[in-house]
Amino acid sequence: MLVLCMIFSGSASLAQIGENRLKSVWMEKFSRFIEWPDTDTSEYFVIAILGNGEINHALEDLYSERTIKGRPVRIKVIENAHDLNGCNILFVNSDHDGKLDEIVRIVRSKPILTIGDTDGFAKRGLMINFFIEKNKIRFEFNVSAAKSSGLSVDFRLLEVAKIIKSS
Repeated sequence: MLVLCMIFSGSASLAQIGENRLKSVWMEKFSRFIEWPDTDTSEYFVIAILGNGEINHALEDLYSERTIKGRPVRIKVIENAHDLNGCNILFVNSDHDGKLDEIVRIVRSKPILTIGDTDGFAKRGLMINFFIEKNKIRFEFNVSAAKSSGLSVDFRLLEVAKIIKSS
């Protein structure tokens, strides 16, 4: 438990590590506490990025030659939530705020870990949403969204998250 708290404590300040790079690192850490259904037999672990944002470059740089869950990572920038085939993680940039309700409807029952960093995104149906508190990156977790996705979430992840209920 101590190790988990250290992983998610945000012990490095935002000044020490770039905010978007730190969020990108956390995505891999989240994957350690999530189990996808056995039906996912893709050669790649796919992180889809919906829209344009500052995090796009950090994700592309960090995961260009890495693996998650023993598979090479493929970053896929998309503009439409209907293009999510084979996606394991979906990051929704703030420029899709107006389309979030539609995005949540599309992914609701799919085994896709949904992540954002815009105020209110977890409450509106994404599973994980980053926020800043005392100059540290924290995250909130929507348990209802996770249950409807079919993903299995390790309780240790929930112990260090701010739990959010859908609106």
